[in-house]
Amino acid sequence: MTYAQDEKIENLLESGVLPEISQWWHGMRFVFNTLLSRRPLPWRRVSKHELSHIYNELLTHCALVDSPEQYKLDKLGLDTIWPKMSVLIRKNPGLAKFMREYGVHSRFFLQFLYHVPQASSLGAAFGEGHDMSGKYTQIPQSDLMYRFSAQDEMFVWLRRRTKMVQDRLKKSKSVLFIGAGSLPELRRYDFPLGQLKQRVVGYDSNLALRAHLAEVFDKPLETYGIDYHFESFEAAFNDKKNWGQYDLVVANGVLSYYTKHAQLENMLKNMKLMLADGKASTIMFDLQLMQMELVRDAVVLNWRTKPQIKPEKSLQVAVSKVKKVCAKLGLQIIKCEFNNIGVMFYVKES
Repeated sequence: MTYAQDEKIENLLESGVLPEISQWWHGMRFVFNTLLSRRPLPWRRVSKHELSHIYNELLTHCALVDSPEQYKLDKLGLDTIWPKMSVLIRKNPGLAKFMREYGVHSRFFLQFLYHVPQASSLGAAFGEGHDMSGKYTQIPQSDLMYRFSAQDEMFVWLRRRTKMVQDRLKKSKSVLFIGAGSLPELRRYDFPLGQLKQRVVGYDSNLALRAHLAEVFDKPLETYGIDYHFESFEAAFNDKKNWGQYDLVVANGVLSYYTKHAQLENMLKNMKLMLADGKASTIMFDLQLMQMELVRDAVVLNWRTKPQIKPEKSLQVAVSKVKKVCAKLGLQIIKCEFNNIGVMFYVKES
């Protein structure tokens, strides 16, 4: 995706073309619809007739594409994922309601839900995703998924934190990504991939990323000088070849899984071990903050992980926790950046 295309999805909001959404209308009413269904009342269940209606509406929307061949591919894609998705929708009245109002008007939304919480689903933040046929491609601005991606607070944060890391990344000679995922920091906003004289190492234990990385990079990663390890971050920490080697250590979307003081302390202690000597060496990581959209994502959209992400109750709680851990480890927070749903910490040795 080019720089102009990356910026376009953000400019929709900044220009006022898409006004700020009502958080209640966008999320909580669906959450309550799901939570209330836990009582065994028949009118709060999703019927087979409603499931059939959602399927037919999805198929009807796909038929609007002016291509008989594309319609056949879309129908095949829908029929492939429908057995799993119909079970999820049947169990979740909030999701059924969300699908009736939003999902059935998109060739991308059901596939997005199917791939949650895999890294490929995060491409929606930048206007990319799997269409109904299963092909990973750009989301047209006319598709309702595009609007959802532009307005959703979590996706707004993903775009912002990518830019934050890129600002430091361009100045770094050696970088370690913990929980590297699909490396959006190296692909978005016209980042000069492969043009900088720097060492880039990434660790992620999710083997499913092999296929997705092949979708989003036009060449093998080693062509761009990226040393990607399909291993856990423990493997990175235990490899003495990594100790003291990096002037930037990045852990985006990682530490909200390890929010207890002892867990956070262990992660930061090990990331500190990776830092090269020098005042410029920096650790960057973010924590999620509790907001309604995270509740909707978990309860309604089935955005669940093992272990489950544990957002901080507030910005103040997050900062206080990190300050205490940093003080114990001989680290200091030099900068924080945040929005409603996330906070990025810049940490150096004291």
